[in-house]
Amino acid sequence: MPLVEDNPLDPKYNPITFDEDAASNLENLKTTSEITTELEEEVVWDKAPIIKNKISLVSDSKTRGSGMLGFITPVIDKGLSIGASLSDIISESSWKNSDLNPTKEGLTDKELYKPENFSVIQNMMKRRFGMDLKENKQEDIVKSWRQFMKNRDMYQSVNALTMHNWLSKATPLDKKATKDSIDLWGRVGGAFQKDERTDQIQQAKDTGFVLNDKGQLDWKYYKDKPVSALYPKKNKTVGMQSVTDTAQAIVTDPVNIIPIITFGRIKSYFVKSAAKNLRKKDIALTISKVKKNKKLSQAKKENEITKAVNKLTFTAMQRADVQFSGMKKALLGSAGLNGMFNAGIDYLNQTSDIMADVKKDYSVGQTIATATLATILGGGVNFAYHALFNKAARNALGGASPTPWLFEEMVKNRAIIKEGAKTAVAKDVWKDLRPEKISAIGASLRNNTIKFNTWLDKVEEGAPLSFKASGDPAGKYDSVYNAYLFGAVEDGVEGVEGLLRRYGIIYEGKRTYLKDANGKDIKDNFSNWLIDVTVAAPKEIKKEIRRNYRSTLGKHGPEKFRSGTTNRPINFDTAMNIIAADLSEAGFKLGQMGNMAKKLGKDAKLTLDKTGKIHDDILDPIDTKSLSSRLNSFGDKVSIPAKGIWDSSAWVTKSFIRAIVTNPGTTWLNYQGWKVMTGLESTGRMAQMMLHGGNATIQALVGRRKYSANQFQLAQNIFDNQVYKTRSLLDLETTVDQAQSFMAFYPKAQKLMKWANGGVEVKDMNKYLDLAPIESTSKVWYKKPAAAVDWYVDKMQTLWGTKAMDIYSKSVEFMTSMDYLTRKQYNMGIDDFLNSKDAWRITETDQWTALVAEAVSNAQRNTFSKSFADMKGGLGNFAKFIEELRNIPLAGTKVPFGQFYNNTVAFQMEASGLSALHQAFYRKSKFYERTNKQALGRSIGEKAGFAAASWTAFFYMTASRKDALEEGLPWYAERDDAGRIRSYKYDYPKNLPMWLGTVGAHLAKGELPPQDLINEGIKTFTLEAFTRGANVSLDVLKDVFLDTTSNNNSRAIEVEAAIHLGGFAANIGGGFQRPLEPFGDAIRMLKGDIVVDKRINGENINQLVRYTDSMFDYLVSNDNMYVPLQKLGTTGKTEKFDATVVPPLRGQPEKALGLREEPVLSTAQRMLNQISKPYWIAGQTVKNMFPEVNNVMTKMMSFHLEWHAEEWYEQDAWQKGTNEQRQLIWKDKVVKPAKKAVELQLAASLDPENKRLQTLYEISKRKSESRLSTILDDYENYSGRRGKRKLTDLSTVELQTFIAYMDDYDAMKIREIEAMALPLMEAN
Repeated sequence: MPLVEDNPLDPKYNPITFDEDAASNLENLKTTSEITTELEEEVVWDKAPIIKNKISLVSDSKTRGSGMLGFITPVIDKGLSIGASLSDIISESSWKNSDLNPTKEGLTDKELYKPENFSVIQNMMKRRFGMDLKENKQEDIVKSWRQFMKNRDMYQSVNALTMHNWLSKATPLDKKATKDSIDLWGRVGGAFQKDERTDQIQQAKDTGFVLNDKGQLDWKYYKDKPVSALYPKKNKTVGMQSVTDTAQAIVTDPVNIIPIITFGRIKSYFVKSAAKNLRKKDIALTISKVKKNKKLSQAKKENEITKAVNKLTFTAMQRADVQFSGMKKALLGSAGLNGMFNAGIDYLNQTSDIMADVKKDYSVGQTIATATLATILGGGVNFAYHALFNKAARNALGGASPTPWLFEEMVKNRAIIKEGAKTAVAKDVWKDLRPEKISAIGASLRNNTIKFNTWLDKVEEGAPLSFKASGDPAGKYDSVYNAYLFGAVEDGVEGVEGLLRRYGIIYEGKRTYLKDANGKDIKDNFSNWLIDVTVAAPKEIKKEIRRNYRSTLGKHGPEKFRSGTTNRPINFDTAMNIIAADLSEAGFKLGQMGNMAKKLGKDAKLTLDKTGKIHDDILDPIDTKSLSSRLNSFGDKVSIPAKGIWDSSAWVTKSFIRAIVTNPGTTWLNYQGWKVMTGLESTGRMAQMMLHGGNATIQALVGRRKYSANQFQLAQNIFDNQVYKTRSLLDLETTVDQAQSFMAFYPKAQKLMKWANGGVEVKDMNKYLDLAPIESTSKVWYKKPAAAVDWYVDKMQTLWGTKAMDIYSKSVEFMTSMDYLTRKQYNMGIDDFLNSKDAWRITETDQWTALVAEAVSNAQRNTFSKSFADMKGGLGNFAKFIEELRNIPLAGTKVPFGQFYNNTVAFQMEASGLSALHQAFYRKSKFYERTNKQALGRSIGEKAGFAAASWTAFFYMTASRKDALEEGLPWYAERDDAGRIRSYKYDYPKNLPMWLGTVGAHLAKGELPPQDLINEGIKTFTLEAFTRGANVSLDVLKDVFLDTTSNNNSRAIEVEAAIHLGGFAANIGGGFQRPLEPFGDAIRMLKGDIVVDKRINGENINQLVRYTDSMFDYLVSNDNMYVPLQKLGTTGKTEKFDATVVPPLRGQPEKALGLREEPVLSTAQRMLNQISKPYWIAGQTVKNMFPEVNNVMTKMMSFHLEWHAEEWYEQDAWQKGTNEQRQLIWKDKVVKPAKKAVELQLAASLDPENKRLQTLYEISKRKSESRLSTILDDYENYSGRRGKRKLTDLSTVELQTFIAYMDDYDAMKIREIEAMALPLMEAN
């Protein structure tokens, strides 16, 4: 039934009440099984205890205190230390009935099911969340009610916000239900009270409570103990589970998470600033020294500066005095945030209590007291958290040695080895090799010779298998030369250098002792070393090297490697000297294989493929110029004035995208998406761990000990990596510092942050990551006027945590992935690896470059920020096109999230298992054999584990969605523990399994999923993922196109185009204000503003200020400004209605905290959800081209639709009907009669305004909108009026005249044509 007391269409409505003679009001009270003796798990902590020492609650308050601060919502006249004892807070006489006392006697769990108590609970839960015995189990209603009330006690922010929002538009009976519910909650006893169940006393003792002989907590024992003593350490009882639930609710409350994170950000900022200031002279000296080095390129200089400054800053940051300074500032800042948040929550709770008549007056003292205590305790918690988990803070507080720079040990080891290389002898590299390793090298050389000969067959056929740096094909001899030394990755051919490096024989630096025949110093280089090592090789290896040389380079290489007389290969030693000379002449850079390969004509990307990740450019060698490159090229060619407009438009587009994602709601959505993605990956890996562990056990039992040990190692690596991940999540600041050190040391890792939130490319990486200061040389004419907007967006991103979430999530994922990959490759975590003796050798190889690239790719994938623009082939070109549409100036505002869309498609491939199947088949292809034998990419097992976790979520969702479908919840919503209906429509990827689960629920019922449900899924996971936030722009351009192509009246076209393009501009302008939306929502909630129908009273203006209209009205609502604002359409607003909801619509201010609460479901909505139709379909029945008509008819429709829905919902035809039968009932028995009733009500209305709207409605049924515009234009000319009016501007009399003109319009035009044609006919 609609919860509207004054609804004239529902005289039968009778809210649930209770008295001794009316117990029958409880519908179906005994529909559930008998309640078991098992108790609900709850500890009540706080309910208005009397505080001594002038610390007392407001006398007229009937609330249960301040929840998590329930015993400290008082006016404080004395200070209260964090370690205060129980007797400092509460008197012994108040102890017995205090909610601090978990053995307080009161209503037991079983007593809540008595009719007089349950009637209060059900009345509250039905009105607040729509829960009743028709759709929900009795025990679920009680359990949700308890959690709901517990959230109120704990000052849970979402509960405070949504409750205030609900009560602001609640009916008197809603408010009475709230008051009754609070009163009942005040009578509920503690979870460990004596009579709750027979063995409760023993269980309380087992938990760790000290009880007296009456089964209550012993006051004598606890009075001198701190309050924390009331939190027992053991976890064995029902009551302790309640403590756990309470703690979980506190920890997951956004306003408790934010100050902890803020503490870290503030501390990090001030610590880093202090460190840079401390090392200012060293940093300046370093920058000056590097800049003066003429041997370095500009890019290399920037890299060296970044690396050096990062090291200097990091080491200074670890100093105890710097840490203490930062922690003090962070303590003040985060504690103040705690106080501010709790003051706001207390204000909401108090005003809610006043609205519900729970208390009479607002107490400023209570709010001050709450804020004070929250500041003290919150600051202490924030400080304690970081002292416990932050490594640098822990070291400083504990007097431990500072944490060294991440690469300190590796750089030191490299310096030692380089120094030792000066006196190294080439033959010594072989002396430590065991015989089996020497044999393995020989076998590899023999196998490599066979592959080389296969490759040579292609060379003979003239295939361009190697390319010069310019991109041109290299000749045959150059290709053979290059392949001999450095390999041919596409055919698995390994060069001499690569093969030696694989076995640990690596060039370590210049030798300084070399002399020529005249005793002069020889300038050593890599080529000299390579030849010396090759010549000094053991007999077995040298034999294979010579054989390989003769059949490859000697036989097929350049002429100089063959005798001029015999045409046979020259001897090996002579050939080595020729190679040394060639390499020296080519000027190869020491130790850098990527550069060497490039100078020899090898594509640098193919070098990466050689030991790492696959690159699809092997598949598609065509260089496809990107859309953005073409656009930039076009922009460079236009004239200077036009270029200014072009560049400005491009800036507007990118800034618009940055602005629309700068919102706390978006930040929480990103967090939720990351949480799901990383959770699925962790679940999949833990499943892999169990499989490896189980396999290891089986293999050990059958005697395969070596294989068993390997499996155990794999399991151990995964487990240790998850421990590392947990530690990274708990210590975010250290994780960010380490990730930034990585990006400073390896500039290629900066690709991790290339795409910021919203897919906008980060241009100044050093500024974004706060690395070394690099001077900017770009000067654009629009930079100064744009600086204010950029500053505004930057500050808003800092305020709402947009940038912090981007950096945190990517840093955690990157470092976790680096740890995982080093364990996978080297059986040691990233910290141990970098401190190992040979780490520096590996980090100078292509394999390491590939490993870092893989970690970057994994991190971007898990945060939905991976760009697919570098893919090749048809699919890659399409993905690139999708992403780069946003680069089109202005038009890009319509499709801003192409990159996110591509990531959703990739996720769906991974989650479904298609990616694993593709790789399984791909591995059997010849192409894989040629190109990817040593790939570092994700294994089939890893992808299969991820898919298994995803399918598990799907099957779980199918089961849960079946219950939700029967209750009538939308496919994207579910009830939380407190009974609240939470919407996850925009929470990707959580909403995907919810939709799939609803599809599965229909299939489980033996019916096909409705087409509307399929359409909703397609729209949500394709178009909306691509365009969300810009849909207004799309609608505007569609309207412009339709009006232009369907209207022959040039004046009308101009006017309509101007209106629609104005809407386009309004959408962009409004997008820039989205960062201010939380302020607007807060004002709208506190003022009790209506939800505005933006199509009425200036649609474009309403769209322009859609996020800030309430702010604007509040700031300028005075006599001088009111009239002009009304003309602009920012005041005098019209309330919006929904055809499926009778009560007034409410805003969703809670979305700023990452939650969207659905209102109480109407019967019409339940019916729509059960047949999986979207709500908007109901409104389509009365949708009208005139917004005013549409608004009034929608309001009327809501009453009639609900009436007919109530009439049919309880009938067997609906309850037992199939989906097809239900759809017919909805269409023929609910919608049609409701629409007819609306038309009759509008026609019979005596309201003059409704008469006018009725006339407009009749007009709309006769002609199309464009046709009416043409007729109206002629009508205005006919009437002698000037200026453009809309039909909605006409009075009722004028509209009736217009109808007569419209009815005669076609005949009139025919007469005009005949009149024009008559003279011609007579002349003929």
